[in-house]
Amino acid sequence: MGIPIHKPRYGNGVLARAVNVSFLFNSTSDPTDIRDPNGDIASIVYSATSIWTITFNYPVQHVLSMNANVQLATVADVVPQFGPCSSLEASSTGAAFAVAVKLATGASASTAPAADADNRMHLSFLFELGPASV
Repeated sequence: MGIPIHKPRYGNGVLARAVNVSFLFNSTSDPTDIRDPNGDIASIVYSATSIWTITFNYPVQHVLSMNANVQLATVADVVPQFGPCSSLEASSTGAAFAVAVKLATGASASTAPAADADNRMHLSFLFELGPASV
């Protein structure tokens, strides 16, 4: 059937894909409530202290933009930070794109907020898709 490409955008000769996803994070376990309306995400797993790895269903040629926001049940100085991405050159081999995101406090420390139904991570991506993705 192929890769689910919903409403790709063309601009300046580039095929781009906007992806918005959010998930309820449970302190130290995999997310329980993932909002992925277009089915772009293969998995979101808790991979280390306050770090989640997001794997997509398809390869990506270029990352044009990545944004992360956190909604917490209580006010705290927590900043989402993107970590390592899978190799973008993998798009030529058909490997899926993956990226890590962590919640940081201070310069580089990670923190795992207590589980709460009001804790949610919101992610927005804009990708340039390669010819193999169309």
